[in-house]
Amino acid sequence: MVSKEAKLGLEAKRLVVDEPTREVFDRAGIDLSHLVILLKRELRAKKSDRIKIKGAVGELLRGRRIIASSGIDGDTVIEWDEVAWDVRQRARMDAHKLRGDYPAEKHEVGGLNGEPILHKIEVEFVKPNLE
Repeated sequence: MVSKEAKLGLEAKRLVVDEPTREVFDRAGIDLSHLVILLKRELRAKKSDRIKIKGAVGELLRGRRIIASSGIDGDTVIEWDEVAWDVRQRARMDAHKLRGDYPAEKHEVGGLNGEPILHKIEVEFVKPNLE
């Protein structure tokens, strides 16, 4: 029995050959509204950090929480959320690309002064002198 994800994968492979990429994504449920929802989530991204300390903890700073404690003389694990700046930065850049805020990327490969690269190969056959 083939899973639903595997079927979608096979269908996407078949569609890629015959249809433009946008239609393949739309048919798989990855349309612009879905991308916007994911983008909004990434623009609010946070990551959790944890630290393990010896002994019991009294008062915590704002935003910190105890997630595990093994008594007065045991260990305590404290957790807090921080902004995931790297994820937010990439999401912001993706949003700008989707909106078309950046100029189109242009890649040119050429020789000196923008001339095309031409390779000229000369082959000379010399008859060896066997004397």
